[in-house]
Amino acid sequence: MYLLISILIFLVYIPMIGVAGSFFPQGDEIMHIRSIRESLEAGGSVLPILSGLPNPYKPPLLFWLAMVSDSLFGVSYLAERFVSLIFGWLTALLLYRFLYQTTKSKREAFLLTIAFIFSFASIKFFGLLMMEELLVFFVFLYFYLYQTYKRTRKNYYLAIGHFLIGLGYLLKGPILIVYALLLILSDLFVNVWKFRKNKIHLDWKRFFKNLSLFKTFGLVFLIPLFWIGYLYFFEPVGKELLRFFFITENLGKFATANQPGMRIVWGWLLYSFPFTVSIFYYIHILITSQVKTKNDRLARVIGVYLLSVFILHLLPDRKDPYYVTPFIPLLFILPALFRRKLSFVDTICSKPNLIVTGGFYFFLIIVSVVLREYPLFLLTGFAFVILLTLIQFPKLKFFSIFSAQILFLFLVSFFLIRPLSDPSLTDDIPKIENLCVVADNPWTSMDVQNKLQNTFVKYSPPQMLDSQCANAEFILVYADYLNLKDGYSETKHWLIWKSHITPNISDVSLYFKNKDSNLWKTKVRLWERIQK
Repeated sequence: MYLLISILIFLVYIPMIGVAGSFFPQGDEIMHIRSIRESLEAGGSVLPILSGLPNPYKPPLLFWLAMVSDSLFGVSYLAERFVSLIFGWLTALLLYRFLYQTTKSKREAFLLTIAFIFSFASIKFFGLLMMEELLVFFVFLYFYLYQTYKRTRKNYYLAIGHFLIGLGYLLKGPILIVYALLLILSDLFVNVWKFRKNKIHLDWKRFFKNLSLFKTFGLVFLIPLFWIGYLYFFEPVGKELLRFFFITENLGKFATANQPGMRIVWGWLLYSFPFTVSIFYYIHILITSQVKTKNDRLARVIGVYLLSVFILHLLPDRKDPYYVTPFIPLLFILPALFRRKLSFVDTICSKPNLIVTGGFYFFLIIVSVVLREYPLFLLTGFAFVILLTLIQFPKLKFFSIFSAQILFLFLVSFFLIRPLSDPSLTDDIPKIENLCVVADNPWTSMDVQNKLQNTFVKYSPPQMLDSQCANAEFILVYADYLNLKDGYSETKHWLIWKSHITPNISDVSLYFKNKDSNLWKTKVRLWERIQK
């Protein structure tokens, strides 16, 4: 099974991660790739470089790993994103191992692992150079080692887990240490506090016994203290980097415009998709059932842990949905823990899941008609008919629904998002030495530089176009309201999705009336100076 899972992951994801534009992009990836390539151009660096200065936004572990990958395989998106894919692959193998140990069923463990591999969290972050996929691995590895220690009582499992959590500090700072502490506290809460006759009782015997969980916790601070000490005493800009990272970057999340807490709820729903309905069956069981077995107790620990993490991420003003991604594998453990009460196959074949799956296909058919994406309409309609046909046969019902759920994301990716994502540029524009990029966001210029490695790219905000791009032979304009008429001619253009889409009934009616077929699209234009 390990070999089959490995082949499936690399067969599906390697063709996806090598393209310049990601199917589901995340803005921070642009900065990460730019920092890695600038560092390599500078001859490599202990402190990754961004725009000629040490990168203050994140610790260096992800950058170091991608720099090694680029050095081994050549500078490319494939080499850089391969780092995330490797850690996603390791997470999948570890998840399968844990599920098999729990269920003793290869089939059940394999199905749940496949569901995780094709969840939206994996489809997005397996193919992005982001910290999130590495965080998924570190969090789940610690969970696995922690549960192995609980089962065997061998201290070295706990010691290794705490040391690795300390190493994870070099990914995104102290947040991993907080995650580890919350897991221990969640376990203590479930095993020590008892609710009987509407009263809370503390089991002191269990309490003192479980304090042994903290005996190796000090190991989490070894690498963080070493790294902080190195920056403080040996790097000339180290103090400024520490001040920026801890105060501006981290505490700054408590001082921005407060975002709604529903963004975190949306993250749980989105990143467990398309298996959200099945997963939330088990969350309902978790909430309503009593603790009677070891599996029930572990499920309760996971439930308390996820709730504590949810509350943690509600505290800052910054609340991005992808903050929940490190905990998505834990959701796919719940079906294994409650399989005696309700199997994963039964939840996939349930009427609510079938209705939701069919509803998404019907919605995609409507969208394809509105956007006049006729290949998408034909494929979606065909898949919808096949789904309705196969579910009539009991032996094929699970296979048809499970496959349809996975297929849905790929239909959206390849036929809806990909054709209108940012242009790859490498095959679409002539080989030029200098290019001026006009855009509202300077990261757009970084993205263009990442795609055109041998071109010098200069950035200009729209209002400074005349001064910044005065002598440019080529100007790439991402502001579709700008037209360069004097001295320039448009040589190419691409249609991409607008950054913010708020469709309403009047917008949709314009599509059907054929008055504005590009309402939700914007143009990227390449202009060339007219030779006199």
